[in-house]
Amino acid sequence: MTTDDITSRDSLRDGLIDRLSNTPLTRAPLMPAQRRGSLWLALSLTFVVIACGLLAPYRNGFFGQLLESPRYFTETLLGIIAVLSTGFFAFQSMIPGGARSKLNLTIGLAAAAGFVLLLVYGLFDPAITPSMDGKRATCVYEAFFYGLLPGIAAVWLGRRAYALQPVTTSIAIGLSASLPGAIIMQVGCMYDPSHDLKFHVIPALLMGALLTLAGVVWLRIKK
Repeated sequence: MTTDDITSRDSLRDGLIDRLSNTPLTRAPLMPAQRRGSLWLALSLTFVVIACGLLAPYRNGFFGQLLESPRYFTETLLGIIAVLSTGFFAFQSMIPGGARSKLNLTIGLAAAAGFVLLLVYGLFDPAITPSMDGKRATCVYEAFFYGLLPGIAAVWLGRRAYALQPVTTSIAIGLSASLPGAIIMQVGCMYDPSHDLKFHVIPALLMGALLTLAGVVWLRIKK
């Protein structure tokens, strides 16, 4: 390499450094992870609650059933805890260093497992009397599709951040975005553990798996 080559290379390097240092930032700084997670959860859950109510009435008497049956209340509460915990973890893990503490993810996975296991136990001993009251013709599609838009939004937000653990982040997004579809059917549709598992939980988890796969692919693509 000649002296002229070295001089030319150094000149190009110095020019690049000057351009990068003098180029103004074109992207606004992100909100803190906790605030973004809270906003996303609030908007996602509001969307699911409103959409479910617009498509068909909620089941009559569900609030009284929640108060009268501790196990039915616990089923629903565990689902909500799973959504909140995995949602907060997803946004914490979108920033460098944010995924070091996996407490929220552990709580979320445990709560999601508890929600499903209580429904499985309900096959033999239902928390409340199974009934056709409130049956919705579209519940299977609602449970599946309610998580689509919130999930895409969460993956897009993760793409704007810098998720260093795309697999873990995507699993959290998939669960937090998809489970509300199954949980809202606890009060929006008929109660029967067999029906709940087949037409609410399985479709919701299928959407969660698709969102997880999409998140892993999208978050790994170089910007």
